[in-house]
Amino acid sequence: MTNSQPSTRTVFNFKDESAYIQYEQSGIAKEGVRWMPLSYSSYRNEGTFFLRLASDSKSFKHDHLRGEEFLVLEGKIRDQVGREYSRGDFVALTPATPLISNCEDGATLLCVIRAKKDAPAKSATLSNPSIFCQNAHNFESYVQFLAYGAPYPNVTWLPLTMDGTGAGSYFASYQPPARSMPHEHQGYEEFLIFEGSFRDFDGTKFDEGDFIVYPPGTRHSSYASESTLLFVSMGSPNKRLGPEEAKPFESPTS
Repeated sequence: MTNSQPSTRTVFNFKDESAYIQYEQSGIAKEGVRWMPLSYSSYRNEGTFFLRLASDSKSFKHDHLRGEEFLVLEGKIRDQVGREYSRGDFVALTPATPLISNCEDGATLLCVIRAKKDAPAKSATLSNPSIFCQNAHNFESYVQFLAYGAPYPNVTWLPLTMDGTGAGSYFASYQPPARSMPHEHQGYEEFLIFEGSFRDFDGTKFDEGDFIVYPPGTRHSSYASESTLLFVSMGSPNKRLGPEEAKPFESPTS
């Protein structure tokens, strides 16, 4: 792509209280609920956002017209039938799955609404086939991470809602020295530093709680200098850069 450019990124952190605003749905404010739009588009009704629930709050009653996912970042929530989700739990719901979230002591979620992605048909931990749940610390389920036909040394992953085209969500564990190959984003890529820290090719450090948005057309590579756990949301597969293209984005591993 001729309009490619070095790592154009936007960084948010879910702990930034000043960035949250009142949450509304159909013009109606929901008491005790605030949010931080990240890549969310109200016009398309898709994208990502942080959702903060105060103590003794609950979400609007709603059905999911599209596939919806959320990751619990802090606190606990319960749904209308008593299922509990806590820190590190990733939940994906198929369209038309009803949900009311109740929160007793406060919680923060990362929410992803996808244009066309359904949740997997079978849950890892629940009997309801329309709800899929996995925890970030379920390390026995992680496998060697492969990309561009080759393994990434010291990187394992846990696919969540990956659809076979390179779109979807997954957890990734980086053990130093570990790095990504220089690549170009053909669609949006977003990731959350769930634990540890991460660095971009230019040395910029991302810390726990940071959420980084890369728009299409940007090029970069990243690396871990400590044990790091990521949550990654992909809009489309990346393109590996050739040897000459990759040189400006080669990053150290220590």
